[in-house]
Amino acid sequence: MSSFIKIQVLSGGQDENHLCYILSIDQARILLDCGWNERFDPNELNLQEIKDIDAILISHADLDHMGGLVYCYSKLGLNCPIYCTTPVHDMGMLLFKDILKSKRETTDFTTFTLQDIETTMQRVIILRYSQPISLQNKAQGIIVTPFGAGHTIGGTVWKIRKDTEDIIYTVDFNHRKERHLNGSALLTTEALAKPSLLITDSLNAAAPNPPPRKERDADLIQTIMSTLENGGNVLLPVESTTRSLELAYLLDGHWAFNRIPQHLIFLSNESVNTVNAARSMLEWMGDGISQAFAARELPFDFKHLKLMTSLHDAMRLEGPKVVLASFPGLEFGFSRQLFLDWGTKPENCVILTDKTAPETLGRQLYDQWVSITEGDNRKTVQLNLDLELNVDFRIPLEGDELEAFLAQQVEQEENEEILNQEVPNADNLSDMDEDLEEEKAQVPFDIYINETTEKVGFFKQEQEFKMFPVTEIVNPKFDDYGEVIDIAEFKKFEVKLDDVEMGIEPPKKEVIPEIVEIPSRFLTENIPYSFRCQLRYIDFEGRSDARSLRNILQYVSPKRLVLVHGSQKACQELKEFCLDQESTITQEIYTPSTSETVDVKPTSNIFQVLLTDSLVSSMRFAKLEGYKLGYVSGVIRAQDGNWMLDLQPLEEQKAKMPVSVGDIKLSELKKQLGAQGFTTQFVSGGVLVVNDSVVIQKTDEGKLAIQGQLNDDYYSIRDIVYSFQATL
Repeated sequence: MSSFIKIQVLSGGQDENHLCYILSIDQARILLDCGWNERFDPNELNLQEIKDIDAILISHADLDHMGGLVYCYSKLGLNCPIYCTTPVHDMGMLLFKDILKSKRETTDFTTFTLQDIETTMQRVIILRYSQPISLQNKAQGIIVTPFGAGHTIGGTVWKIRKDTEDIIYTVDFNHRKERHLNGSALLTTEALAKPSLLITDSLNAAAPNPPPRKERDADLIQTIMSTLENGGNVLLPVESTTRSLELAYLLDGHWAFNRIPQHLIFLSNESVNTVNAARSMLEWMGDGISQAFAARELPFDFKHLKLMTSLHDAMRLEGPKVVLASFPGLEFGFSRQLFLDWGTKPENCVILTDKTAPETLGRQLYDQWVSITEGDNRKTVQLNLDLELNVDFRIPLEGDELEAFLAQQVEQEENEEILNQEVPNADNLSDMDEDLEEEKAQVPFDIYINETTEKVGFFKQEQEFKMFPVTEIVNPKFDDYGEVIDIAEFKKFEVKLDDVEMGIEPPKKEVIPEIVEIPSRFLTENIPYSFRCQLRYIDFEGRSDARSLRNILQYVSPKRLVLVHGSQKACQELKEFCLDQESTITQEIYTPSTSETVDVKPTSNIFQVLLTDSLVSSMRFAKLEGYKLGYVSGVIRAQDGNWMLDLQPLEEQKAKMPVSVGDIKLSELKKQLGAQGFTTQFVSGGVLVVNDSVVIQKTDEGKLAIQGQLNDDYYSIRDIVYSFQATL
């Protein structure tokens, strides 16, 4: 049967919503990311067929890529393995905990619980970069391998291989190095070049190219310092576990170098745990972090950045403040509470570092900034925006409401006690009788003295005398190793003097107040706001820009291309660019919309046929990349639901020339030649020169050409080249 590949877009087609796709390869169904947005509306998940998923691949530890994961496992019955890297697992766990705590502060959030989070994350299978793993069950025969994507710590480019099909799934990648991360492996890994199918996003394809990083760093510092000098506060809404690390590392270094007295705060329910987790994942970070660690510096050991988990504690700090607060969409969390407070004052400033998802308050502010600046992306504007917003409150119960709640709670506890009371049954009574017999039998004896007692009975009976202290146990308990021994019987009796007897004053015990949750009710009110603060957008998204995206597509050179996760304009512009580059980029391009399924034609037709033992034993096989290849001339026919191969008679077979199978990569050939003692170097045009006498290059048709003097070196080099292919 011929292989087929389908891609079903559940979310994030020709739009900028969260990412969620189903990749179907034959009978296997793989979920590529499982994102959600800050509204947590189940109707926006569009996951009716989620139960049939065989595996899930997660790219990044943020809401856009894994926000819906816990809900799908706890409410929709999903139960397949999840594959991701260690940082994505750990930071994802902290992300869900931060969401849960933030939502429960102001709403009766029941979408998922802490137990749901822990149960879901137990299904994760953790991988290292470049570690291949074979999928199971219906996905058997599919191998997935993660590679570095940049953008976030542990971010992943997924390579999915089935037979001769190589599928690359990469979204939200960054080819540039940052302070705490290296760039994507797309430009440095030969295994990701020229795939059969590339699935990538077009998010920034139509966006203007941002200024260089140094200019963006300077703009951020200048905007913050000018606001602090004028007595204002600065709010930076950020992802609590991923992109916040880059900003925190930058700002803490600036505070330390310039000895700035104003407060720098990272405000998140999991801020302490996030930074501690980052310190334990230095091997997943970039070269800059490795160099700092080698110089005996402890990265993310912040000296000036205050890690806080309470808004009340943060507001108690006097003077202007710079606060990195979760979450970027301003739909909930500390960032929304601070914006509603600070956004109405003209001296304060809100700096957006991410465009965030559509239909969020953060996106509304970004659109407002774009409309005011009219294309000048290095400008701070004064906001003049009047909005009516739904604000959630948590109000402590008082008076009659509190008494009614407490009475209901007492009644509920009494009912639970009645239900939990155990009624003794026959088994319990028999156990009680055995315990009583054991207690009666465990009677200690001292040395027994023979006493003259009158014997009763017709027959003479021998009397046994117990001569040593003994404890008799009726019906002793046994396990696999024999009789169960009570270790407490063998412990030495130690006499400890009281501190008072020794003249030592006992230390005073610290009294820790018991945290009691105050009974509350939740209320939502529609309140008008007049926002007059300063507003600026500075690109710290950590994604490749439009120009770089076009260059990367030409370098990767996929045979087929699927563009997702971008506006309709961005998808169309990137598609038109690819169509113009006919010589370097495929012309088979798909731009599916949300809820659309595209049928991607495989690059080769593969049939699974049954071969007789005699045929297999008579064939000559050549090994290549873990496969055994052979050539046979025959006719394929269907029989009983299987494909059978019938050999053609010898007189009907046509003469054939030897066929070479395998794609030789010059970089790998260079390594092999160097290992054999040859001197190799690349010159302009991708030409490989060996021993200054043999030239190897690829022609426009993709064939390999070897030119040089006919000597021993030439034939040795040719044999090494032949070893990279199978000749049939």
